[in-house]
Amino acid sequence: MSILRVAGWALVVLALVIVGAEYTAFRETGVWRDLVIGQLWFDLSAPSLNLVQAVVQRYLYPPLWTDVIVLVLRWNAAATAFVLGAGLIALSMWRGGGPARPGAPP
Repeated sequence: MSILRVAGWALVVLALVIVGAEYTAFRETGVWRDLVIGQLWFDLSAPSLNLVQAVVQRYLYPPLWTDVIVLVLRWNAAATAFVLGAGLIALSMWRGGGPARPGAPP
């Protein structure tokens, strides 16, 4: 099994875990709230998020943070993980890691 396929399936499983967390929060509060990438990152490691922001804004290119990264941090975490995972799985199959076709040369 290729690395791309393993990473893809890991992202699909992560998407399911995120949806499970959203559902659990919904059962407790009665209000459905989508988990966004930025909130997930902040909950897991706020100092690393702040460090990345500082490095990008001070040493790389400040508009990169405000125009690109903040936009990505507002994306739905489950949907993003699922789409990336499905894309990696499809890419791994397209690159020759898919099931063998009947009549194809070995």
